[in-house]
Order: sequence, then C-alpha cells, then structure tokens
Amino acid sequence: MMVNLMIVLMSAAFFVYTNAQDVKTDVLDIMQKHFDLSLDYLYTGVQYDSQYGERPGLAKKLRGMSDGQWEAGMAALNKYLEHGGTTEQAFVSKLHFKGGQTASLTKASKGQIYMDTLQTLAGDSQTMLDLYNNVYSRAILNDGDIAHYLEEKIEKEVEHSHELKGHITTLDAMKGVGAAVAAFDSNL
Repeated sequence: MMVNLMIVLMSAAFFVYTNAQDVKTDVLDIMQKHFDLSLDYLYTGVQYDSQYGERPGLAKKLRGMSDGQWEAGMAALNKYLEHGGTTEQAFVSKLHFKGGQTASLTKASKGQIYMDTLQTLAGDSQTMLDLYNNVYSRAILNDGDIAHYLEEKIEKEVEHSHELKGHITTLDAMKGVGAAVAAFDSNL
C-alpha cells in the first residue's frame, strides 16, 4: 500500500515538473517567434521605405512594430532566464531566426501589395495570439508568474489585432479610389 502511494506521488511530482519544463521551453518558442517577426518587419519596412515601395507611413509603422517585437522577444528571454532556464541545447536551438522581407514589390498593383502586407500583419498577430493562448493554457496549471506575463501579452496583442483589422477594413473601403493608398499611408 505504501509503495503504491509513493509511486502515485512520484508520478504526480514528475508530471508537474516536466510540464513546468515544457512551459519554459514554450517561452523560448515565443521568444523565437518575436525575433523572427522583428526581422520580417524590419526588412519589409526598409523595403517599403525604398524608392520601389514609396510608402513611408507603412515603413515607419513596420519599423515600430519591429522594435516592439524585438523588445517582446527580449522580455520572453528574460522570463525564461528568470525561471531557471539554461543556455544549453534547447536554448541554442531557438537562436536560428528566419526573418526576411515579406512584401513582393514586383506585383502590378501596389495597392494590393499594401493590402497583402496588412493582412500578413493581421495573420501574424493571430498566430501570436494562438501561441500565447496555447502556452497560457499550460502555464495556468504550472506557473502563475508565466501565466500572468502571458495574460498581459494577450491583452496587448488583442488590441494590436483589432487595430490592424480596422486598418484593413478602412483600406478595403477606399480600394476603388485611385489615390487611396497614398492618402491612407500618409495617415497611418
């Protein structure tokens, strides 16, 4: 009887410990995604600011979003290290960032490229919300501090997502007007 009780207690302790480890590793996934998006937005912002894009409003917004993503990635890294994360293989494997430019300015309609970029940004925001919610569902059971950190991130990301969707709706309503993209961009 005592042996059975010990086995159950050891299994429960192992389950809680391994789930806590998974939550820390999930925070590294969040860090990596933030750094990837930061590079995407930086490169795409430079592309829109060039003579080929000529959209300084979106370029400025993308640079600001790049900085925000970089800061969020650093915050996730700090949270990982705060909770005893190590800089061993699991950490090193997350340092391969895949960011790059996301707009193809060779398309015929620059208005459609602009809309595609905004839709990509909204999709990225939804991907981050899904990632946050997925990690939050595990963190709430194992690590209250990480769960609280994720609650704050989810709130900010929801606001950002609504802002992007509003931009998409506004630009879509202006689509038929010839100078709409330039006017929209100057007010972004």
